[in-house]
Amino acid sequence: MLLRTDECCVMNSRSIKPFRTYEEQIQILRDRNLIFQSIDEPVEWLKKVGYYRLSFYSYHWRDTESEDGRFLEGTQFSSVVSLYEFDRLLRNHVFAAMDTIEVAMRSRIGYALGELDETAHMELENFSNGFEHLKNLRSMLGRFTRAAERKDPVAKHHVDSYGSKLPIWVLVDFLDFSDLSRLYSYLKAPLQHQIAQDLNLDTAGHGRGRASTPHLAGWLHQLSIVRNYCAHHARLWDRSLKPQAVAHGIKDGFFEGFTNRTQSTNMYGAIMIISFLLNAIEGNNSWAMDLKDLIEVHAEPIPGVVPKMGFPADWKAKMPWV
Repeated sequence: MLLRTDECCVMNSRSIKPFRTYEEQIQILRDRNLIFQSIDEPVEWLKKVGYYRLSFYSYHWRDTESEDGRFLEGTQFSSVVSLYEFDRLLRNHVFAAMDTIEVAMRSRIGYALGELDETAHMELENFSNGFEHLKNLRSMLGRFTRAAERKDPVAKHHVDSYGSKLPIWVLVDFLDFSDLSRLYSYLKAPLQHQIAQDLNLDTAGHGRGRASTPHLAGWLHQLSIVRNYCAHHARLWDRSLKPQAVAHGIKDGFFEGFTNRTQSTNMYGAIMIISFLLNAIEGNNSWAMDLKDLIEVHAEPIPGVVPKMGFPADWKAKMPWV
């Protein structure tokens, strides 16, 4: 049975664009002033990536005063491909960092709660927002249940050996980044502080029992969004993000130059948070230095890309690159 259009999407007055062959797609780009060195290469790229996906990378060169989406004079198809390749490499590099941070947060949250009680996640007195935690808890327990039903070896071993009682240090290994972000955000302030201090965040000087830190809960929420972009192969390099606090107490010169104690609203801010957390977890800046190499080789040759990501002109003279 076919769905009616109005059952699956929002209607407006514009008609859906017709299907175009690869050759027709290339001609559309030619008519908009994009320069091709050959025909075979762009056809292969359109087969590999798709016109719709690749076109979003071309907006960096669009003439904003043009009504028909024309490109700036001299724009090469190869430049669009280079930006696409940089974004792919950036996404892979950021995703690898998310893996390290996710595992480290599993360990730290599991330890902090487990130190109180093996089932501290079931006790509402450990959480500042019990109602929201209960909703998140159902989701988290559901992940373990589904894993056990799939005969996941870790889940199966635990059920066979210990039955239904599930300690927090086992449960955390079945959680994704969003689960961990929410779990941390619902913890009471002393538990948040304990975890934040282990990540080199200064929690002193904040009264009323509020979570201090430079708002680690907000950091983790933002990084869960960035991680999802990476996991779903979405465009990353020019994303706009909700700014998170990077308040006082930051050590070792990180976040220097951020105005009003908040990060920039683009990828530079997220990259600084990632770099800070990885430095705390691994004790070095190797991820950031590898990112510097990636930017120098793949982004700096493309005019305007690095500034559009939010990097200041003197970024190489700031932490974590000095």
